[in-house]
Parts: sequence; structure tokens; C-alpha cells
Amino acid sequence: MLRQSGSMLTEYRLFPLFLAFALDARQVFVDRLANDAGPVRGEPIDPSEHILVHSNCNSFHIINYNTITLARGQITRQLPTRLADESCYKTVSQLEYHRQMISLETDRLQLRMWKPEDTEPYIQMFAEPEVARFLGTHGQPLNRFDAWRSLAVQIGHWHLNGFGMFAVIERSSGDFVGRIGALQPEGWPGFEIGWALRTKYWGRGYATEAVKACIRWAFTDLQKSHLISVIDPDNVQSIRVAERVGEKLEGQTSLPVVPQKALLQYGLHKSDWPG
Repeated sequence: MLRQSGSMLTEYRLFPLFLAFALDARQVFVDRLANDAGPVRGEPIDPSEHILVHSNCNSFHIINYNTITLARGQITRQLPTRLADESCYKTVSQLEYHRQMISLETDRLQLRMWKPEDTEPYIQMFAEPEVARFLGTHGQPLNRFDAWRSLAVQIGHWHLNGFGMFAVIERSSGDFVGRIGALQPEGWPGFEIGWALRTKYWGRGYATEAVKACIRWAFTDLQKSHLISVIDPDNVQSIRVAERVGEKLEGQTSLPVVPQKALLQYGLHKSDWPG
């Protein structure tokens, strides 16, 4: 059974400068902060640990007492109670930047940040006609460059918005399953949870399992009050996933990548979420 959102989220035409920043420039940025930022609230900096550094409130903010959202990504961090009222901190580490970010786990899956080793299976996933059918502007498989660019956009979305799509990993095997998570690019009709899985993992309930975890993350950690999933009317399998996780049809919408195409908008309000 097909397990993918009808949303054409990552194939909008965005030059992937984000990948270079995320994978190459992050350590320079982190090292400079660790060495030059000075003590935080009178405490000495320990470069081996996560560091809270006062920053510009327009770029960084705490979304709850346990998580910090960055304009360049998201990193889980248990905050001391005394910092609960602060609103202008960012977190850095000597460890690899993208590997310090948030990770979700279900019984069978891990949803984590992107790594270089995800590139090849990601490219292979979008070479599958069944996967590409309801994604992108033409519904056709992507060549290697376009698939790489799609992955670069995933990483860039995290760095711009502080949330994004996860790489989904099967815990028992370590295999790359697909991408599932949040997205809200420029011009999007709302905060979306979307999904796309490699065909070999269809029919196992993985999409439903991971989407439920993302809904919990969206409503609890990100403090969203409403979320949507944009689905092609012909994508019956994704409609079933949306219904299984509690989303209801809210009407029709369109996306900036295909403005002429009428798509279905499923959605869920936090007040209707069973928790």
C-alpha cells in the first residue's frame, strides 16, 4: 500500500545553499561560539557540553521549557528551571551540529536528523515511480541531481524554520525507510505533516506510526494548535493514513509548486487530538 503524502513539499525550486551551510560551515560557527562567547549567566563554558548563549530574540526562542528552537535547526536540551523564563538563548556544541538535533522514537522507528549516508537511499527512493507519483511538479521519478536538491531543501527547511522532515530509520535493521515530518515553506497553506516511504516498507503501518509521533511532537513540543496534510485526491492510501491518525477533510487547497492543481486539505486541531 502506498505510504506518502500528496504534498509536493520539497521539489519547489530553491537553490540548495542550505546544505553547504549545514554540513560545511556549522563547525566553524560552533567553534567560534564555544571559544569566543564568554560565560553564560556567570558560568564558565564547557565546550564538551551544550552551551546556552544569549542571542537575538528575533532569531531564536524557547518554545517550551524543555526544547530550544533555532533559526538554523532544533536541538533538544533539558533546561534548568532557573532559565525557564528566558527567551533569548541558543544552543551550540563541539559535537556535529546536525547530529545534536531532535530525534523521535516509536516502537519500530527512529525519526532523526539527516546524515550524509542518507543521500544514496534518498536518491533511490525518489527514483521509484510509485513514490514520485504524487510528489513533485510532474509526478515523475527524480534524477540524481533533483533528488539531491530535494534532500538539500529538507536540511535547509530545518535551518530556516526550526522544524522539518525527519529521516525515518527502521530500528531493527538500521535501514532508511523514508521521510516524515513537518513542513511549512513560503506560500504553504499551513503547518503540514507529510510523509513518503520507500516502496519496500509500504503495508507495514510505518507511516501511521511515525505520523502519530510527529503529531504529538507538533502539539506538545512545537505548541501548534492546528496541522494539515495536503493530499492528491487520487492518493487513496495517504487519505487512509490521514484518517487513521485523526485528520478530517477540511476542503480543497493548492500549493505554490502546482498552483493550478486542486488538492485535498486534511487537518487536525489540538483540541480534537486524543493525546
